Amino acid sequence: MHILILEDEIPAFKKILQYVSDFYEGNFTYEHLKTISDASTTLSKNNNYDLIISDIELLDGNVFSVFETIAKTPPIIFCTAYNKYLIKAFQVNGISYVLKPYSQEELNNALSKYQELVHYVAISNEKLYYNLQQIISKSSFNFKKRFAIKKHSGIKLLEVKDISVIEGYGDFTKIIDIKGEVNILSKSIGTLINDLDPQYFFRVNRSYFININYIEAIKPYSKNRLVVKMKSYSGLIKTSTAVTKEFRKWIDK
Repeated sequence: MHILILEDEIPAFKKILQYVSDFYEGNFTYEHLKTISDASTTLSKNNNYDLIISDIELLDGNVFSVFETIAKTPPIIFCTAYNKYLIKAFQVNGISYVLKPYSQEELNNALSKYQELVHYVAISNEKLYYNLQQIISKSSFNFKKRFAIKKHSGIKLLEVKDISVIEGYGDFTKIIDIKGEVNILSKSIGTLINDLDPQYFFRVNRSYFININYIEAIKPYSKNRLVVKMKSYSGLIKTSTAVTKEFRKWIDK
């Protein structure tokens, strides 16, 4: 297993390396690059990696400028604070999109997806790239329109457009709709990233997604954080320092 890690922040790189090492129990080799320039040079000369784990905004630019010019790239797991590139990521052989700050479980899910795809398509590299692209193109852009919520009285169909806040609780999530009703979903919050349209939903920290249509107020909380008041939700939700800058851009589209 040979992995290329594209990450310009050393703490983030060390976190990826630790999580990957735990997942593969140390049975892998890797190369670490920090810039678009180095990535472009390396991939154009030597593209024998099994997997790429990549941030999106590096020191000298956006990684898509590299991946769009390379004829063939290995499967890519994107680990980033930016959720606006979700669709773009899957157009350049991305197989998973993990938002910072992420947990070991969330990266494990992405690595497990890679393992499943590789074992499922145990054929030549040419067919591997083709089949990965086909699998992704059929499934990645179908954002959920509703969730089926199990209730004591039966199953409730909750329209995604009516969701104000999604709050993570370990292996479960609490979904608060515009009426203030709390609905429990038996999925971890990290697994919802590909279900929610990033045009409307933003993951403001590890535990919360919010719907832009139901933001009532945004106020400064600290130098690098904001606090958000949502419709039909009693608490205040704080942005993490890692995503505040991108959140400001998202609300100003």
